[in-house]
Amino acid sequence: MVFQPQQFLRALILAAFSGFIFKLHHTGEINRLINPKYEYTSMIAAGAFAFLFVIQLSRIWITRHDKHENCGCDHDHGQSKPFIIKMIHYAVIALPLITGFTFAPAVLNSSVAANKGTMLTKTELGPDAENSGHVTTPEIQKERSESTIPKTAFDRKMAQFKQQNPLMMKDDMFADYYDEISDHLDRYIGKQVKVKGFVHKETGLKEHQLVVSRFLITHCIADASLIGFLAEWDGAEDLKRDTWIEIEGILGKASYHGTVIPIIQAKQWKVIKEPKHPYVYPSSINMTE
Repeated sequence: MVFQPQQFLRALILAAFSGFIFKLHHTGEINRLINPKYEYTSMIAAGAFAFLFVIQLSRIWITRHDKHENCGCDHDHGQSKPFIIKMIHYAVIALPLITGFTFAPAVLNSSVAANKGTMLTKTELGPDAENSGHVTTPEIQKERSESTIPKTAFDRKMAQFKQQNPLMMKDDMFADYYDEISDHLDRYIGKQVKVKGFVHKETGLKEHQLVVSRFLITHCIADASLIGFLAEWDGAEDLKRDTWIEIEGILGKASYHGTVIPIIQAKQWKVIKEPKHPYVYPSSINMTE
């Protein structure tokens, strides 16, 4: 029997990828990387890596007559590549594993927001936005159906929200409530609103203004967009970026780059801890229920 070091290294990488995804699920860190409704899909990926690892195990040890020089083919199976080239290839593949096991996923913050810009206007995410341009499988469709909210329940929550005072910006419907206020701002002028988020300060805002922000994740952090409410009060300038706060105030109107947007005249606020689940997600509505 002949030990094949390259085949062993490939098996090790497959096992590491599978273990890394399982580790993300076990620690809950997966929610910092993807929309929770796709957790089932990532588990399928982990299982696929584990399956390939099992297959790869059979290639680590071979008998001498199975060695390449006796296979009778006209190619070299990559064995003739220089050692340094092989190591570069493996290093590129191993890099995300090394960083993934070494560092915990970081929560997106205002430094990312500065590059992406803030959505202080409507998010423009419809019920089918998350499906656009993406291939689906029966497993993914099953997972989506389990994570959707029935149309009747969605309408009931929206109706309750419209009657609230103060308006409670709860995480499970944050994006939808945000769009409702942006679309029908005149209905909510003068109402109290309670919202939590992290402090983001954009160039061009007044000294006593800031944005109470949340990252909206449609699929994964690669498509994250920052949404939030402009807020102002004396002393807002003393708050540092990325500080999580909860504020309560009165909704009004403001102009932002020529667009009318809601603004919160804060009456009270407090610093809070970063939530366990800092992101918000668009609702998936089951139109048949």
